[in-house]
Amino acid sequence: MTRAEVEWAVTHEGALDADDVLDRRTRIGLVPADRGAVREVVGELVGDALQRL
Repeated sequence: MTRAEVEWAVTHEGALDADDVLDRRTRIGLVPADRGAVREVVGELVGDALQRL
């Protein structure tokens, strides 16, 4: 998963939080270990993208 994918999910698909990105916009949420490894960073990226809107 890249920063661009997270930003696209927020700016073009309406994602509002990390869980939305991980579980609905990408498939990374399907693997608990992967989800746990990136959740905090994705949350920060979502917050940054929402602030720029």
